[in-house]
Amino acid sequence: MPELRVVAVSNDGTRLVLKAADSTEYTLPIDERLRAAVRNDRARLGQIEIEVESHLRPRDIQARIRAGASAEEVAQLAGIPVERVRRFEGPVLAERAFMAERARKTPVRRPGENTGPQLGEAVQERLLLRGALRGAGCVPPCATTGPASGRSRSRWRATSAPVTSRPA
Repeated sequence: MPELRVVAVSNDGTRLVLKAADSTEYTLPIDERLRAAVRNDRARLGQIEIEVESHLRPRDIQARIRAGASAEEVAQLAGIPVERVRRFEGPVLAERAFMAERARKTPVRRPGENTGPQLGEAVQERLLLRGALRGAGCVPPCATTGPASGRSRSRWRATSAPVTSRPA
């Protein structure tokens, strides 16, 4: 591969003119990918690669994960490696964990009451009463598993299923 050097910008300002050691000239379009590379903006380069390789933008990938799809499902749908999807999965999983913790700390009250137990405490108490939890030290979320998924900007759906065995 010949080494090239920048010698000019095209008259219309849309391309770089490059020259090889043998005086052969080449042109390179000045696009968003080149701008990101010059700025050393690796995050933006990754987004551009996803957009080029797939019809799904990073925002779309996160929306699908937020809606409950796994990274593997999104990767298969988009036709891209799962490692690329995982780059955008982290913020969604952190958001999901935050919302689950917020739900556990939400007070549960009956109409007309001013105070009540936190949802996590109420769930733990009910599970203990039903024999679903054996012994102390296991509180949700270790008592239940299941993803929370963002259905819209303001509503979340949380699902859970009892854990039938504990890891050794």
